[in-house]
Amino acid sequence: MIISKKHQDNVQGGFTLIELIIAITITSLILGAAATGVYQLIAGNAANSNYMTAVRQVQQVGHWVSRDMIMANVIDTSNSDDPDLVEPGDSMNVLRVYWFDIQGWDPTLERTYFKHKIVYNLTSEGLLYRHHFETGEIVEPIAEAGNLEIDGTETWTLVDTMLVAVYIEQDAFAIYSSGSGQYEMDVTAHVTGFQPALETRTYDIKRRPE
Repeated sequence: MIISKKHQDNVQGGFTLIELIIAITITSLILGAAATGVYQLIAGNAANSNYMTAVRQVQQVGHWVSRDMIMANVIDTSNSDDPDLVEPGDSMNVLRVYWFDIQGWDPTLERTYFKHKIVYNLTSEGLLYRHHFETGEIVEPIAEAGNLEIDGTETWTLVDTMLVAVYIEQDAFAIYSSGSGQYEMDVTAHVTGFQPALETRTYDIKRRPE
């Protein structure tokens, strides 16, 4: 059988240049759309995760600080240094509270109690620490003890340190009195990196009656 040259050329021919260009263009568009979709999915997950992290941090601060301030006998928001705490560089004490833990009474009309001090220290890296100090056991006759108070003669021992929260903005943290035993606390958590997130809360805190 004799096959014509024209028919041979049609059988053996490949893609033309235009067909290749069209195929490459379509493939590029598909890959670009897929890459965009994957990026948006990753970015969305990261943004949601970072936001939830920021929310959890301000909630942690609200829980622990409110808990300590509500039960405190004495509240100090002066941000002053504490002689019993070795503070990291560029950090500040944002709160100091005291309370008295009465252990019991006895027939001789004496009371046994501990004094507690909590110091909250916030570093420039956004780490908020809670330092718990206490005095040793104190026994005083009720008639002579009067009202329990912090007189500056206490010997404080550090019994516990915990990391309360991270990503806390040092410049945006504030606790201030709004009068009549009422306090307000502003706290902001800023999660940095890919898809950063920011969350700010204001807490109203009422200390316990004297």
